[in-house]
Amino acid sequence: MVVDEAHHLYRDSSTRATIEQFVVQGRADRMLLSDISQSTMYSIPYPEDMTEVVLEEVVRCSKRVVSRAMAFQVGEGKLLTKCHHESTGP
Repeated sequence: MVVDEAHHLYRDSSTRATIEQFVVQGRADRMLLSDISQSTMYSIPYPEDMTEVVLEEVVRCSKRVVSRAMAFQVGEGKLLTKCHHESTGP
């Protein structure tokens, strides 16, 4: 199960419980997608057994999208994000 915008869903106890019931019942594994820049202000109770992975490359987008996304990134690696191809985009 892929949970996009996990920082919104795991902040709310009822949606978090709904997601976790599938994992507890053994019906699904989970992958939580979140952006650190959107969750640093909150103490979000993510599951303790999760492995944190940092994505550094945006695929199937343009240089323009990558450059605009940098405004929302935090940390030392924010300028390392790159586009998979050389398209400037619209």
